[in-house]
Amino acid sequence: MNLVGKLSTSGIAKRPALVGTGLDWRWFARALLPAWFAAISALVVWRFGGQSLGLDATNYLGATRAWLAGGDPWAGTFGGLAFAAPPPSLLAVLPFALLPDPLGWWAMMLAGPILAIAGIRLLRLPWWWLAFPPLVVSAYLGNPAAWIPALMFVPPLAVLAKAYAVVPLVLLGRWRALAATAVVLVVTFPILPWVTFAADWPVVSANLVSQSGGGFGGPLLLSVIVLAVLHLRDRERGAWLAVPMVWPSSQWGYATIAMPAGIVCAILAVPVAGAPLVAGLAVLAATFANVPLMGVGWAARAGR
Repeated sequence: MNLVGKLSTSGIAKRPALVGTGLDWRWFARALLPAWFAAISALVVWRFGGQSLGLDATNYLGATRAWLAGGDPWAGTFGGLAFAAPPPSLLAVLPFALLPDPLGWWAMMLAGPILAIAGIRLLRLPWWWLAFPPLVVSAYLGNPAAWIPALMFVPPLAVLAKAYAVVPLVLLGRWRALAATAVVLVVTFPILPWVTFAADWPVVSANLVSQSGGGFGGPLLLSVIVLAVLHLRDRERGAWLAVPMVWPSSQWGYATIAMPAGIVCAILAVPVAGAPLVAGLAVLAATFANVPLMGVGWAARAGR
């Protein structure tokens, strides 16, 4: 039986998590997770302050417009930040960059909440998942990470927006989705500044490390080992945890791609380096203890 067969359409396990203990994940999810998500989101947004609103949207738009003007998107800063995304992200932002300011900025800012809502609907999650902190903060900053829960149902668009979206497709063997994505990348290769990106890579890499604070995932070797065992024990959930766990210089917002992992997102909601590793260890422990976890059916449907 696959993951979907074990779970209800609401994304909550049909049977108690620990037989004989009275502990039911459904109660935890419905009673505590909404408050947990909302409290962390409110605190982080409050600490960001109004000056951070749309900061990433400004950054992406500035870099894309620099490319359109014949400049180097990775030279200089936009909104006080160096642009560090790979060339395909420029295409994802292009429709907004073609609009005049402030219309383009507002359109990109609205895309976050709209696609977040669409993602929640597609994942068949309860509405309170809109308070998932990485999703909230990504939308607040105007980062395309907020688009990923919806765009993963159209894999080539997801990979254009965020290159790391290819990882779960590879780990889950979504070959048709990967083939379609490869076609898009090949067709767009001549128009994107890949040569400039390669020349700028040492600077881009350094900026990634600096802006991510060294990464969200935790010790890389241990994370890789845990992920490898997860691939054998719980392939689908491990695939969605892979990006926050092992992607180089991962950031907190990358955890939006892990929403199909279900209840362990309670751990990913905490903006502390190493949280993805802890989440992976928690899933691994649950598999050895034969404890069913809340999850969703996206992992079995994405890219099909």
